[in-house]
Formats: sequence, structure tokens, C-alpha cells
Amino acid sequence: MLAFLDSACISVAFVAAAFIEKSTEISITYFTSHRLSIVVVLLIVWCVQAIDQRLFVSRRGDALIPQLFAFTKTVFVSLIITLFVLALLDRDGFDRSFALTFSGVTLLFMVLFRTTLRIGMWGLRRRGYSYRRILMVGANARSQHVAEVILSHRHYGFQIVGFLDDDPTRAATLEKYDIPYNGKVEELAHYLVENVLDVVYISLPVRSHYETIQRI
Repeated sequence: MLAFLDSACISVAFVAAAFIEKSTEISITYFTSHRLSIVVVLLIVWCVQAIDQRLFVSRRGDALIPQLFAFTKTVFVSLIITLFVLALLDRDGFDRSFALTFSGVTLLFMVLFRTTLRIGMWGLRRRGYSYRRILMVGANARSQHVAEVILSHRHYGFQIVGFLDDDPTRAATLEKYDIPYNGKVEELAHYLVENVLDVVYISLPVRSHYETIQRI
């Protein structure tokens, strides 16, 4: 879906740049048909770069600024590679003015699009849509910290559905976070069969629960 939306954004930027650069005597169809190579090459280069940088993968846990920086850098590199390839293959027919306008419009459109998409998804997740269900194993200071981080960043779309612990009295540890106790650790396999989960967080101490963690 992200690949399709990014491709659509690049195509819209291509048309917008054509309207900016073309003269009034030339039709938009004629103008764009003679410059399709730039958008085709960019789409190929962008998909390769985006896959390499994992920009088509949901990264809901990343903060906005670092993600936008990585995205902007990848767009910029993709544009540089595209311009270099086109200038190398078609020196005489390469429209430098259009290429520079198209590059600027593409960079602007894609950054605005991804920023708007990100903020829009945050709004949906705050309302309970597109969330990931988490089960925690172990109730201690570590699980408390995880709960505090998740609950203070609801826009990332994580929901803790419960926790398992061999000591039922530890339910009080996570009581203030409204996280229900779902039984002992040995009941994990049954819980996974009966419920839909996306993530299991293990917060048990490694030294004293090594075998238990291995079984999990």
C-alpha cells in the first residue's frame, strides 16, 4: 500500500511540475509524453531505495522527526541517482529545467504526504484503530516501565491485553495500569491459541528464569 501511495504521489508531482514548466502553447499531454523517462526511472530507483531503507514497512514505534529525516534523505538520494542516470543516457534530450522543478516538487509532495499520513495514522490509533495487541510475561519493575512507555504513547497504536505470571499476587504490580492477570506462564500456549496477539513481551529476569524463557 505504501509503495502504491508513494508512486501515486510521484506521479502527481510529475504532472504538477509539467504544469509549472510547460508553455501555454503546448498541451500537457504532449509535454508529459516527451518526459516520461524521468518519472519511470525515479519510480524504479525509489522502490529499490525504499525497500533497502525499509520505508515500506510499518514503523509505528519510531518518532516523527527521525523517520522524516530518513525518508527525506532517501528521496533526495533517489532523485540524485535518477538525474545522474538520465543525464548520462540522454545528454542532448535531457531537460534540466524540468528535471530540477520535478525534483523540488517531488521532494515537497512526498515529505508532506508522508507527514500527513503519519499524523493521520496517529489520530486513528488514538481512537482505537490499527492497534497491535500485546501480552506481557512477568510482572515486575521492567514490565511496569514497558507499560508506562506504551500508555504514554497511545498514538503508536499498542494495546496491552494482559499479562502472565506464576505468582498471582504480582497482579498488584500492574493493577494501576488496568492490565488484567491472565494466568500462569505455563498457560501461554493455550492463551495464544484462544486469542489474537501481535507481540509477546518477556520481562522475566534471564538468570533466574532462563529455562522458562527458553520454553516460551
